[in-house]
Amino acid sequence: MGRLGGAVQRTVTMWVVPRDAWGNAVDDVAGLEVTGLVQYPPPDPTVVVCTVSLEATAEHRRAWRVRFVAQIPGAPRAAVRMGGQHVHRSPLPLQIVARLAGPADPALSVARGAGAELATAGAPAEFVVHAVGAAGLPLAEGGERFHAEIARRGAAPAVRAAGIDRGDGTYGLECAPPSPPPPPY
Repeated sequence: MGRLGGAVQRTVTMWVVPRDAWGNAVDDVAGLEVTGLVQYPPPDPTVVVCTVSLEATAEHRRAWRVRFVAQIPGAPRAAVRMGGQHVHRSPLPLQIVARLAGPADPALSVARGAGAELATAGAPAEFVVHAVGAAGLPLAEGGERFHAEIARRGAAPAVRAAGIDRGDGTYGLECAPPSPPPPPY
């Protein structure tokens, strides 16, 4: 969904999901501690200590939310550790901009949710579009216009749905894919 980062005076959130050696999410996190530090490069080597909380998400029963409020624009790195060891790809490169504003880039924006992954003909399908700007960062404000079109392969769009602006850079959409035509007898 684009780059990791955000805007000045906004909370930047990173999620850490504990996984086993095969990449499966695990629930047993007893004794594991997650920490996060964000460090800006010279000439202003500011260091920010992240707030960490263990939470449940829609996808995982156990995940750590690592967050901080960005104070200055730039390209800091986030050192996120679990049990004293860097997590995969840590230190993570971040991009902090003065303001997250549109226009949204359709090629970078992402649709997520059950309706975007699997829909049933004739049943309502809901999903959320996360608007992403040209810099590759998720937008934090509304004002864009999104719509969805659903069609059978090789046919004209049969269903159109407009997005509902949530004001935070996300847009809710709901539509019902058309039922298949009756079989010819």
